[in-house]
Amino acid sequence: MASITPSQSSSTRKFTYDVFLSFRGEDTRKNIVDHLYHWLKQKGLHTFKDDERLEKGQPIAPTLLQAIQESRFAVVVFSKTYASSTWCLDELAKIMECKEKLNQVVVPIFYNIDPSQVRKQTGRSFEEAFAKHEENFKDDEGKAKVERWRKALKEAGNISGHHLEGDEYNGFEIRCINAVIADISKQLPPPPSVHKSLVGLESRLEEITTKLKVWDEDVKLVLGLWGMGGIGKTTIARVTFDRFSSGFDGSCFLYDIRKHGLEASQEKLLSKVLKENSIHIDNAEEGIQMIQKRLEWKKVLIVLDDVDHRDQLDKLVGDGEWLRNGSRVIITTRDRHLFTQFSVIECYEVKKLEEEKALELFSWHAFKKENPKNGFEDLSTSFVAHAGGLPLALKVWGSSLCGQTDQKVWESKLEKIKGIRDGEVVEKLRISYDGLDEECKEVFLDIVCFFRGKRRDVIEEVLDGCKLNPVANISMLIDRCLLFEYDWHRIHMHDLIHELGLNIAREKRSRRWRLNHLDDEPKAVESLLLSFKCDENISLCIEAVKQMTKLKMLIVGYHKCDLCSSEEMDIMSCLPRSLVVLKFQSYRGPNPSFPMEMKKLTYLDLSSSDSLLNTPNFAKTPNLEMKNITLIDLRFCSSLLETPNFTMMPNLKYLYLSKCEKLKEIHPSIENLTKLVKLDFNKCRSLEKLPSFNQEMKNITHLELKSCSSLIETPDFALIPNLEYLNLSQCKKLKQIHPSIGNLMELVKLNLNKC
Repeated sequence: MASITPSQSSSTRKFTYDVFLSFRGEDTRKNIVDHLYHWLKQKGLHTFKDDERLEKGQPIAPTLLQAIQESRFAVVVFSKTYASSTWCLDELAKIMECKEKLNQVVVPIFYNIDPSQVRKQTGRSFEEAFAKHEENFKDDEGKAKVERWRKALKEAGNISGHHLEGDEYNGFEIRCINAVIADISKQLPPPPSVHKSLVGLESRLEEITTKLKVWDEDVKLVLGLWGMGGIGKTTIARVTFDRFSSGFDGSCFLYDIRKHGLEASQEKLLSKVLKENSIHIDNAEEGIQMIQKRLEWKKVLIVLDDVDHRDQLDKLVGDGEWLRNGSRVIITTRDRHLFTQFSVIECYEVKKLEEEKALELFSWHAFKKENPKNGFEDLSTSFVAHAGGLPLALKVWGSSLCGQTDQKVWESKLEKIKGIRDGEVVEKLRISYDGLDEECKEVFLDIVCFFRGKRRDVIEEVLDGCKLNPVANISMLIDRCLLFEYDWHRIHMHDLIHELGLNIAREKRSRRWRLNHLDDEPKAVESLLLSFKCDENISLCIEAVKQMTKLKMLIVGYHKCDLCSSEEMDIMSCLPRSLVVLKFQSYRGPNPSFPMEMKKLTYLDLSSSDSLLNTPNFAKTPNLEMKNITLIDLRFCSSLLETPNFTMMPNLKYLYLSKCEKLKEIHPSIENLTKLVKLDFNKCRSLEKLPSFNQEMKNITHLELKSCSSLIETPDFALIPNLEYLNLSQCKKLKQIHPSIGNLMELVKLNLNKC
């Protein structure tokens, strides 16, 4: 067994897993361990559970020893036959070694066994098990091993754990599991990414924890956080949510309430708390009734962020009286008067940072340490003074100066700030934008105008089509505190940063996101969002688009509106030759018609176009060249019968066709797309076979075939040698998998579940 050196016990050690589960499979796999694993995953705790163990007569696998060492917590489920498994005992010995040398937290569960039996190795099952061990391990090395097992059991039995049959749980597994998860959750450190943001907020978090009274399950409570924009309300709410959410039956953090429709917010609230994805709400009145009916029996934690209107509270939590005891609601707002409708509420004003804490926060972002660098003390103090205790300004300014060692640059930025009146917070933040290079500025403004709240991978794919190097630039913008990532990798920004970006975009005039701006210098427009409402004149929009000869990116969307297919076709027919990105989701026509020349197009998204029968057959339009196109997204086109002829797009890299349920075959020209990287055919239920590649496709790394329930055979993997991800789960008619799958040396993830 590998030993651990004390140097490995550093508090900065990175963990692969939150929890390692140690258990005896025949006793517990199908009951408490299965339930515990399910709820650990539901609470977002990354858990290692060995489902393929073969315990009899085999030494413990090295991968298990490594998994134990790389876990923050070890949950050991002691059962009657636990000690009969040398595998389990080796695991336990390793766990107790990690407890001693790495400060691993051990959480014992005593399942149908008394802790004293574990501690003393008594009781029939433990006594018989050790009698066999002592019989089988008679040499000196074996005797030492048995003694190590006994020592580990004694130490583990002395730890205050969870006794299922004890007075606290009386045999109720779910009650025990909830306590185990709460035990783990309260010992989890905050995510490393929030440490800098917490500077100056620690004492406030302690005060808020006291006000929330999370330990009191006999009351329901609403906590209102109020204060000016950029003061840190959302940060405090987020950290509080992360710290306590696992102790509730369900939880939801709703960002930016005022930026989203009530029905959408209601759907998200129910989906998050109930963990259901199929919830649909037609109107807000129906929504609040559904919320109260479905959640009144659950202990919930709900955060409503950035509320600015009473109607938002009425339609999301009402007066709060319906909440079950033990539930908590946290509201952030700039308007304290919104709290008057609640009978049980604690109010907390988030105030500006004191000078000492403000300097510390600025220093963490500017110098990556607690105090200013030598020679920069006075300049740092001046920036802090002009920030006026506002955390957002301190983060943004500090991040924009990080790594800058030329004091003249610092002085120049400081002079710009001094020239702006004290009340104009947004304008003071502009120095962070001014310090970006031109490409990074373009990415920032595109996200501000078109992609706020969208998934990072989607944004990167679109902007990659525009050759804007989005992966590096988004990371840069996050480092500069102009963007942040949250909620399943969605990209967001503070309201004040958003306002800054919109002001800059209005100055530049090359981006339009409102229809009433279209007739203002249309020839200057390079990026356009057409978001239609029912009462808008579509023909005027079409005329404006015809004049946009520099247009590079067009995004078409609807807001409770259905265009007729002829209007959509009119938009399609007037697309300019300059277009690089076209996102036209939910297109209503059966056959889209493109203009003759689209040489610059790199990104085409017609996803969720339910009426689409055929994609454009580019091969039948000889003058139509699409050699630059790298991505086609036709996901959720439920009526699609055939794919396009790929002959005219030799540089295609990404092809998304998931949930095209009527699609039966792929055009054979796909065989010539040697630059393909990713193919997604998830839930193409009518697809019977894939084309046989006639040449090596070295660039394909991702092949998604999940739920292709009509698929009979797989392709020859010898021609896809660098495949890293392959999903064949739920391909129920699959007769055979090509034997060349054994030669996929780069394969990282393979799913054959329910084949």
